[in-house]
Amino acid sequence: MTDAGSGAGRLPLSALLSEVLVAFIIEFDNEFERQMPHRTSEHGRTQARGTVPWLVSMAMWSTCLRFVGEDGITVGELGRRARTGTNLAGMQRWGYITVAADPADTRPGPPRSGWVIHATASGRRAQKIWQPLASVIEERWTGRFGADDIAALKDSLQVVAGQLDPALPDCLPILGHGLWSTRTTNGRPRTTSGRPRTTSGRPGPPAAGDGHPRQARARRLRARPGRRPVAGGHADAEGS
Repeated sequence: MTDAGSGAGRLPLSALLSEVLVAFIIEFDNEFERQMPHRTSEHGRTQARGTVPWLVSMAMWSTCLRFVGEDGITVGELGRRARTGTNLAGMQRWGYITVAADPADTRPGPPRSGWVIHATASGRRAQKIWQPLASVIEERWTGRFGADDIAALKDSLQVVAGQLDPALPDCLPILGHGLWSTRTTNGRPRTTSGRPRTTSGRPGPPAAGDGHPRQARARRLRARPGRRPVAGGHADAEGS
């Protein structure tokens, strides 16, 4: 909390980090929306032929599609590379990916971790739009706020990030039950995801809703408000 009239310079670190990240994501998402054929509940669909996917946010690029190559990726490998969960059911439903058992896996009932994720035609189009967007927005910010200030911001954050757990995701994660931090032997924080463990070290019983993203959703400031999955990758009622 800050005193009235204290100004942005008096905000705590958490608020400053949040404001910068939210502003970046909004600009990133707005540019994706401008370029990508899509549909939403409030504005219908854009003028494009054929089936168009539901509009999603940067979270679904950061936690999912940026890791899906031409040959696909297994569910297990995606989790290892993203270092956080994602909303695969949503991404299937919204038209960006398919998830199916590997035809080369002849085991009866292969585990879901071995199933393969492939991008659909809409998913591949989204990838081409998303791939350069972070650099595009960063270049805009450099021109808008000044190269020296943006470079100083990045350098300062890099120093802090270099002292944190390297296993932390490099994007805003989709959080659910069972994400907590512990201390390693060298005193650095370690983030773990999964069921809470009993005193015996075995996973305890899952809590209600275990494995599902949080239902809370940030309200985005937009010039033309559409309803899309945002920070946690959720769709609104019609798209869910």
